Amino acid sequence: MAQSVCFVSTYPPRQCGIASFTRDLIQGLEQAAGKALAIRVLAMGDGHAYTYPDEVLREIPEDEPQAYVEAAQLANETSDVVCIQHEYGIFGGEAGEHILGLARALERPLITTLHTVLPDPSRQELRVLQELAHRSERVVVMSRAAIPILSQRYGIPVSKIRLIRHGAPHLPVDPQAKTKLGLEDRVVMSTFGFIGPGKGLEYAIDTVARLAEDHPKLLYLILGRVHPRLEQGQGPAYRRGLEERVQALDLGDHVRFVDRYLSLEELSLYLSATDIYFTPYPGRNQISSGTLTFALATGRAIVSTPYLYAQDVLGGGRGLLVPFSDPDAMAAGIRRLLEEPGLLTTLQRRAQAFARQLPWATVARQYVELFREMTEPARARARRRLGHGPKVVTPWGTKPARVAMAEEGKVHGGRAGRSHGLAAR
Repeated sequence: MAQSVCFVSTYPPRQCGIASFTRDLIQGLEQAAGKALAIRVLAMGDGHAYTYPDEVLREIPEDEPQAYVEAAQLANETSDVVCIQHEYGIFGGEAGEHILGLARALERPLITTLHTVLPDPSRQELRVLQELAHRSERVVVMSRAAIPILSQRYGIPVSKIRLIRHGAPHLPVDPQAKTKLGLEDRVVMSTFGFIGPGKGLEYAIDTVARLAEDHPKLLYLILGRVHPRLEQGQGPAYRRGLEERVQALDLGDHVRFVDRYLSLEELSLYLSATDIYFTPYPGRNQISSGTLTFALATGRAIVSTPYLYAQDVLGGGRGLLVPFSDPDAMAAGIRRLLEEPGLLTTLQRRAQAFARQLPWATVARQYVELFREMTEPARARARRRLGHGPKVVTPWGTKPARVAMAEEGKVHGGRAGRSHGLAAR
């Protein structure tokens, strides 16, 4: 008999990084487990009307507390395991507290995947995540940097935490990509994802201004549209400010906006044409990034500010880390890649090696193992937890978290702005 798993998450056609993550994970699960796993979704709603695919049981209006309780009852009736994709901003109430109503009403084992882990949370953010973790059998994180934060700041037992990397789809590299895009004679640098304050794109534009004279073939592509939740707010003004900055700095031949939500095929083409991938995010606390993961998966040479996720996945010389909000230092890092072809090639090769653990089917198999653990008798689950602790999947195999952390060092976070679902993934 197939095991039934119910995801609580935003879900396509809603345009949201977590929605894309959940869809991609489910597709990986279907590939990894086939008919042995029946998958259902409780989709978080935002007030817009969406036509969902068949796997969606119902929508949960984010601002209706009773809807969360009713959704839990439906999950109790139809599922063996429930998996919440947690980001404060997709749930209603202060710091997304309405999701606790669902967690309290569940009678099935709960796994919570954390897309945000704040090193310095507000009192309410701390309370919400602590209770959600308490009610979860396992807490999944996508960066080892999150493990000491959850343990030391939130008081979550390390034995409850499992590291499973953010996955990436198969993105074939097209050697003719530049020709297809009309960029044959350009050195292409790119950033993709939703646009909004907190992306640091103004620093990236200032960085290009410092490089354009010496590198006239440099072209910076800003790929993506304003975040849907910001379309009626500060998002359009932020984008206009970026366009005005390009004009004021006379960078019309060096910065180009591709103002739309890219399909996977389009994204693959643009990443194939990219020589240098750049994430200039100014917020230190970002603990996951789908955009950076995708760039790694395509073997791009990457320059990034040292937010927590970037420190983790670009450590060991897999990318160049440059200081926050410092166009001079950013330009110096990118200049190295432009003027040292051997370094660019080395970073590409290291990214490709790291990417072997990132296919969604590989990530999904780790979730399948976790779901199966949840159907074991409680005593067997306790023995497994006490005996093995959290697992970390590395390019060299699966290791206990304490061993992997000791080998690669702990990453500690500081204060920065909160993303609440609006930061680029």
